[in-house]
Amino acid sequence: MDVEGDGRKMSEIINRLKSIQKLPACPKIIPQAIKLSQNPETPISAYEKLIAQDPALVAEVLRSVNSPFYGLRNKVSSLRLALSIIGLQEIFRIILNASFHKTFKKTFQKLSYNFDTFWAHSQYTANAAYILAKSFQPEAASEAYIAGLLHDIGLPILEEFFCEEWSDILFLCEEGMEFHQAEVNVMGLSHSDLASLLLEHWKIPEAITIPVRYHHHPQKCKKYKEIVTMVYFADRLAINLMNSSQENVTQEQFEKDDLWFEMLERYPRYRVLENEDFINQIQPYITRKIAVGV
Repeated sequence: MDVEGDGRKMSEIINRLKSIQKLPACPKIIPQAIKLSQNPETPISAYEKLIAQDPALVAEVLRSVNSPFYGLRNKVSSLRLALSIIGLQEIFRIILNASFHKTFKKTFQKLSYNFDTFWAHSQYTANAAYILAKSFQPEAASEAYIAGLLHDIGLPILEEFFCEEWSDILFLCEEGMEFHQAEVNVMGLSHSDLASLLLEHWKIPEAITIPVRYHHHPQKCKKYKEIVTMVYFADRLAINLMNSSQENVTQEQFEKDDLWFEMLERYPRYRVLENEDFINQIQPYITRKIAVGV
């Protein structure tokens, strides 16, 4: 793994991560859902068969289709009808959100913030990454969405399972050090590296794990550069739409720094993100959250 920092510290952290008994397991439905999403010819019946295996997921789909967003006059109780109304893209997003949210919320019990606030940022980033992918690389839309959804999952892993290191990192930040540098100083790696380690442990494709790992340093990435770039800009957009309490959760604030302008220079098509009218146009979609059960 290509990470910054002290190699010995990194090895120790990786070994500790692998030894954690309560480390979440990948929801069984996810690899199957990813496989279905990668085939544009997948029929709705295939998703129906997959979703029908999980009663809780069926309930999520029905709750979504009967929400005010769809404005239906009559309540829908048929899974097949619900899926035909929602559409394949939305089905995929519901599967991901419901499955990951359930797994992570059950795992992270010691966080200093509300997990749902963190998950809102994850959804914003995923939505933005999906919009950018549809515009610039449609065939990578699924990977961009998943990478956006999971890009910061290393943060709750860090606080939940590495409590002492988390405290040391926050102390360095209070002393004026930038969060990412504090992570590397204390851990030998960053929360992005922790996230990618978890995804590799789950055998998630590298088209997702690599963008997660490099979303703070896209200029250093050698593979899947377009997806990495989309996740980087999606994360920036999502942060820009957060309030101050949400920024405290993600340990980030939005600023058009040197990296922002460097990436715009490298990828001129993303200059559309400098257009305020365009941002206002896509904002309602970015900030639309898929309701997930507790």
